[in-house]
Amino acid sequence: MHLFLSDYHGKNSIPKHEFNGDVDVNNSKGRADTEGFAVFGQILKHGFQPDIVTFTTLLKGFFLQGKKIQALKLFQKMVEYQYPCDSVTYGVVINGLCKAKDSNAALTLLRLMEKKKIGIDLHMYSMIIDGLCKEDQVHKAFSLFREMIDSKRFVPNIVTYSTLIHGLCRIDQVTSALRFLKEMMEKRIMPDVITFSILVDALCKDNKTGEAFKLLELMQQSGVEPDVITYNSLIHGLCISDQLNKAIKLFKDMISQGVMPNAHAYNTLIDAICKKGMLEHAQELFDTMVTKGTHPNIVTYNVLMDGYCLQGKMERAKRVFDSMVAKGHEPNVFSYNILINGYCKAKRLDDALQLLEDMNCNGLKPDTVTYTTLIDGLCKVGRLSTAQDLFKDMQGHGQNPDIVTYITLINGLFDNGCFSEAMELFYSMEKNGLKPNVLIYDIIICNMCKAGKFNEAKELFYTLPAKDLQLTARIYTTMIHGFCKKGRLTDAQDMFMEMGQKGIIPNDHTFNFMVQAFLKAHDSSKAVQFLTTMAERGILRHAETISNIVDMLAADDPNNENIDILRNYFLK
Repeated sequence: MHLFLSDYHGKNSIPKHEFNGDVDVNNSKGRADTEGFAVFGQILKHGFQPDIVTFTTLLKGFFLQGKKIQALKLFQKMVEYQYPCDSVTYGVVINGLCKAKDSNAALTLLRLMEKKKIGIDLHMYSMIIDGLCKEDQVHKAFSLFREMIDSKRFVPNIVTYSTLIHGLCRIDQVTSALRFLKEMMEKRIMPDVITFSILVDALCKDNKTGEAFKLLELMQQSGVEPDVITYNSLIHGLCISDQLNKAIKLFKDMISQGVMPNAHAYNTLIDAICKKGMLEHAQELFDTMVTKGTHPNIVTYNVLMDGYCLQGKMERAKRVFDSMVAKGHEPNVFSYNILINGYCKAKRLDDALQLLEDMNCNGLKPDTVTYTTLIDGLCKVGRLSTAQDLFKDMQGHGQNPDIVTYITLINGLFDNGCFSEAMELFYSMEKNGLKPNVLIYDIIICNMCKAGKFNEAKELFYTLPAKDLQLTARIYTTMIHGFCKKGRLTDAQDMFMEMGQKGIIPNDHTFNFMVQAFLKAHDSSKAVQFLTTMAERGILRHAETISNIVDMLAADDPNNENIDILRNYFLK
């Protein structure tokens, strides 16, 4: 750099192309704030005057490095010193702001350009519309789009329309997106494969595969052939809507049409086949994938491994894991979590704990899911001491237990008869900055009732609204069940009436507990009256529930006249 300056020492100017090129090279190497500005500083020190191209190049460099604040400070100085900022400079700043997710600032800058009568082009509008859509400000993006059309200065192109369609799909406005597609086509702006694929994907994610296939027909009628991304969306849509056979057929059709499936297509299908328990078919598809030259990625190995784990075939799952490592794929946290979960479900806790140790040895940080899965597995085999040690260990490794971890360990302690320890852990939650939710209170209240601590349970129950927790049918049912089991029918009925007063709809479990309590008290008339009232309100819907109750009535009194009434009324 110093040699460069010495060549021009004593001259009035440096050739602009050399100076700007030097700054641009530093930008391209990601050194805008260091070497780029070092060059700039040396130029000023030697009395040379940089031009607008220099500043614009530096602005671009800052934005490329994600240094929005520095870029805006430089731009402000340029304006203050009255540098002749042109549409190129403004375009760089608008683009940078949009990529920095500050599209509102970009829009403000566009307004400033209009005021200063600096040339605005379609690309600038498109950049801001795209930015607004990505920031979920789709309605504002549409306002700008309509403004652009009304000005009659610009004709939106396929990029603008596709951006807005994508924006609508992002906020689950697929119907509006389809209407906009129609408007687009009426204006003779033909959608391309990207536009159609965006909509196909949105429809499939919305579980509207029928409409997605209709759109596929329109796409092909319009002369646009689906690509692998379009097919991937359709295959995924069929898989999540439990239409596996159709997904397999479409996969084969795709190949026959000359569109080669990528790893994502294989992964989607292998995952769906595994979840159906068809592991041999999944393995065959995996082998075909390799034979056809599509390299399995870590997701492929994970879904296949998960399939084997779900079926309890841990040796096969471990072989997939080892094969993945042998092929040069580093297992991620998900890989380990899948295998750990499989071992826990198979009650092979030592193998699961060994994997935790392997993770730490390999520099891979276990996450909350890892620890929670292990704690759950340990509790289920009665290894509470190890589970509690692991709970402490996760905190020592910087992994704070979440609400699920607490629920898991609290449940485990209760299930293993450790009431006091479970309660102690429950009370420690808030001290550790975690607010218990309704589900945890439901577990606590349920176990208080099991322990015969009804008054404490009732007291805790009525503190929930003050904690901004909504009383649910589930937690009411827990209380009602507790009272029914102890024959406290008056308390149970009071709770049931209170549910109705608060507009909380009882579920079938609530009805069953109440009716069983009436039958146990040999009050079959009350049971039938209760059931009839519930049916008239449209609350009791399941014939199986009624059938069970009829059986209970018959067991209590085979000659009970209410049995025929129930059969005729509910089971006809």
